[in-house]
Amino acid sequence: MQKPSISTNFAVFLREKNSCTNCKRQAEDGVELKISQLIPSEAGGTNSLHNLLALCGDCAQISKSDLKTRINSINHSNRIPATYSIGILQQALRSYRSKYQKSQITFDEAFIAANNPEFVKGLNPLFSPIPKIAILSSILSLKEEGKLTIEGKTVKF
Repeated sequence: MQKPSISTNFAVFLREKNSCTNCKRQAEDGVELKISQLIPSEAGGTNSLHNLLALCGDCAQISKSDLKTRINSINHSNRIPATYSIGILQQALRSYRSKYQKSQITFDEAFIAANNPEFVKGLNPLFSPIPKIAILSSILSLKEEGKLTIEGKTVKF
């Protein structure tokens, strides 16, 4: 597996709240977490956020097919699909630029805009409000794709 970028690793750890995707043990409890692909590169897996997991040493030893079954059975009600939060953020940034004629925004303003029906049409009530961690992960993903830049606490788009 080619290593994911530091910002991608950071986004995975943020998404998983610094805990193992499978057993939920946390780094704060002394568990060492590592990034792992759910679908390995040899089988066509990529380093995209939806294919990356934060795993502790014990869970990293579980076979990937067993792990996939176990992870799919976990209640993911607090998780936001990456493509959804990225799409919402992009829509919010376009609306923000149009309304205020500005092409930069703070992280807090991005969070507010992404959860504001004035800026975003079609917010899914199942994922509303979108947590700050999902917005931050989306910002990092868009930065990785070269669609925006980060300077301090400001996002330029």
